[in-house]
Amino acid sequence: ALMSCEVSIPYEELPEFIETLVDFYIKQGVSYIIPVGGLPVFQNHRGESKCLGVSADDSSLKFLEEKGVELLDEGIIYGSVVETMELCQAKGFKNCFSLMVECEPSVPSYQPTKEILKALGKLFGLEYNEEQYEEIISVIKKRIEESSRIIREETIDKTRES
Repeated sequence: ALMSCEVSIPYEELPEFIETLVDFYIKQGVSYIIPVGGLPVFQNHRGESKCLGVSADDSSLKFLEEKGVELLDEGIIYGSVVETMELCQAKGFKNCFSLMVECEPSVPSYQPTKEILKALGKLFGLEYNEEQYEEIISVIKKRIEESSRIIREETIDKTRES
């Protein structure tokens, strides 16, 4: 189960939400639970993002290393990623690790997503079609630009009316 959430969940409801998901995934018999998160990197001048593996379990760390996923050497992680890994550990589910990708929090970028897809490909032998990914991203960017243009025009029109 690959966990990613784009919907804002109130902080006080997060533990119950995560427990519901973890219980569901375990009941379904998934092999792995992988919460995905961002590692804030301000002013990333490299222009690239690293995807790093994180786990508190030695066998998961070994699995990540054997598959060629770089491990997070040091740092602090928090939030839903940690809660998910702690809950899996408490429930005896061993195959839980996280993929954390470097990203600049204030600048939208599709590079971090690409790095997660590449890491999943390494881990599970999934094929990743970069050309298809770029085509999809191009469509999404165009739609975002169009939506932004419409919002700007509507805002300008409302300003003129008042």
